[in-house]
Amino acid sequence: MADLNLKYYTQIDHYSDGDVEEDILEFVQNGWSLTDIPKDRRSYACAYHLAQMRENIITWYPMKKTDKVLEIGSGCGGVTGALCEMAGSVTSVELSKRRATINYERHKSYDNLEILVGNFNDMQLKPEYDYVILIGVFEYAMSFTKGKTPYHDFLQKMMSYVKPGGKILMAIENRLGEKYFAGAYEDHTDTFFLGLNQYEGNDQVRTFSKKELTDLFHECGIQDITYYYPYPDYKFPSEIYTDATINSSSFGREYMNLYQKRCSLFSEEQLIDALKNENIMDRFANSFFVEAVVGQGQKEDKVLYAKLNSLRKPEFRIATMIYQGVDEEKYVIKKPLNVASVPHVEKIATKSRMNTMEELINLPGKYKDGVIRYEFLKDSNLDSIICALAQKEKKNEIVKIITEIRDILKNHSNEVPYQTEDFEKIFGTATSGKEKDFAVCPANIDCICDNIICREDGYVLIDGEWIFDVAVPINFIVWRLVNELYTQHKNLLTPLIQREEVYDILGITREDGEVYVQWAKHFAEEYVGRNPLAEYGAEIRKLNLQELLNTADREKALEESKKKIPCMLFFDTGDGFSENDGYHQFICEENGEFTVTFEIDKYASIKNLRFDPLEGRGLKMQILKINGKDLEGSEILGNNAEFEKNGKQIFISGDPQYYLEPELPENGVLEIHGRIKVMPEEETFAYYRRILGELDYIKNSRQYRLLRKAKLIKNKRKE
Repeated sequence: MADLNLKYYTQIDHYSDGDVEEDILEFVQNGWSLTDIPKDRRSYACAYHLAQMRENIITWYPMKKTDKVLEIGSGCGGVTGALCEMAGSVTSVELSKRRATINYERHKSYDNLEILVGNFNDMQLKPEYDYVILIGVFEYAMSFTKGKTPYHDFLQKMMSYVKPGGKILMAIENRLGEKYFAGAYEDHTDTFFLGLNQYEGNDQVRTFSKKELTDLFHECGIQDITYYYPYPDYKFPSEIYTDATINSSSFGREYMNLYQKRCSLFSEEQLIDALKNENIMDRFANSFFVEAVVGQGQKEDKVLYAKLNSLRKPEFRIATMIYQGVDEEKYVIKKPLNVASVPHVEKIATKSRMNTMEELINLPGKYKDGVIRYEFLKDSNLDSIICALAQKEKKNEIVKIITEIRDILKNHSNEVPYQTEDFEKIFGTATSGKEKDFAVCPANIDCICDNIICREDGYVLIDGEWIFDVAVPINFIVWRLVNELYTQHKNLLTPLIQREEVYDILGITREDGEVYVQWAKHFAEEYVGRNPLAEYGAEIRKLNLQELLNTADREKALEESKKKIPCMLFFDTGDGFSENDGYHQFICEENGEFTVTFEIDKYASIKNLRFDPLEGRGLKMQILKINGKDLEGSEILGNNAEFEKNGKQIFISGDPQYYLEPELPENGVLEIHGRIKVMPEEETFAYYRRILGELDYIKNSRQYRLLRKAKLIKNKRKE
């Protein structure tokens, strides 16, 4: 039975996700999985704290059952259970009692677990641990460690708990992770670009670039550092890469988004391809998993790559890892991730020894102590070969390779009835209507480019996980190969040759493809197991910066247009004013003042001028200068104008007019300067209501009719 130790608890929970933690406590007490939680109570916090996938950050790591582990900041126990399975004893430290209680409820059946509640700075711990684990904790050091150098001080304190040759394992975001450039918010603050902007204005959290983190370790006296790169990040990793593998063609697979505020400013896939081509992907990985040896460590085999299938049904959860031995030789391991998947690994070992095609053989493995060990083949796989050909635009050679795989399968196929009860259990009941088809048995349906190694003496299939003793149509196997290839590299391959064109060359019809989609879906979701996180996925909002700029420009233009007030200057040549005799112009208001200029070409015959600033709106206005000449207090009065208490003119008739009799200059330019304010309709209506009893003439104006229609005034007198 696990132990929940409150000796250091101060009755204050220093960190929390809020009331959702009470929900999470209820869920774990009920024994609910993610899919058991009612839809209206699901959240990102539930996925983050309870997803089995969280354990992927540690389950691949070669820990021994004799190891003693100190887990700092265990939270709700996202990885605690995995540590209890892997190590001899686990001491978990957590600031929050509520989170520690959730962890305890989840893992109380383990008798090798002690949970300490409180600030580890207040605890008396011995330097006896093989590992100190920091998963998503180090970035907060400045918030719970006093002093001018909290990160150095915190790291050195962690080092003091590790026995000589022991290790610190740290998972943390990369401040320069490519996802932050593409439109992901900073994980701890929900603020876009905060880490890229050096956490300006924030004094609670920090993450680091690879160089910054490396320098920090070196300054604390740790020189032996190994970087691993969880993909897509350390919270929900499905793969683990290293410096030796991160620039490979397989890095950068499409992944499910679980973050609600995720945006996309550009194609991450294309950016990742560019960074890999420059061999600098390690600097821009989204997260780091760092192994830091305290003192002098022993030489041991290292993991170069790991793929973790933890989203399946329990009986199919396995890990595949590439190791490099101390003798520099590489090898591959497949192992179960739980007790339930042990029979599946045993079955893989048996099936991979079955070979029916000399040109396309299965790579056999040695099964011992619950794991399978395979030879590592140094030759290139078809995925990397096809990617290289695509970059050289060698379309025909790509088609030739895929066609050759199809022909190998066809040469070993027979036209047989295939839709048996066993087949339908694996692939479902969707049918193309064909009673017979060319099929192979046994069938390795994972005959995809990642798994096919090209050797001088033929092709080798390195993954025998999904070999079935049922007849499977060869076109479905080849369809999966093409579909997987384009899913990973659509931006590279599609401009060269469309997916549908490849299917046509292979003789796979659209109708066949529709059936194969149903088979693949049934196999992935019903047979292997539906992804429990699928219903927690969130849409990535794609943002086009050019469209945003265009929108901003339109909004700015609209605001500017609101400052432009249409006006007219009418002239009378002796027959009175006419709508046809005048000049159109715009008054540009700026801080309540305006200047408007008219170029007049008929000065000789003009008798009178009339300036009409605006029609149909209430207006406050005062003319101060004409052609730069100050009116010296002799204000020009407007026709249809009234006066406020402060003496300012106000036009309420909707037809403001000024009669001008200036001395016209010889150059024919008339410049008018003054003050202006266009009254909002609400203010105009309010003014009408105040003066209605005094002005009879407005009863027939347009504004009066609008007021009546809007029921802002009532008919109190006879019309």
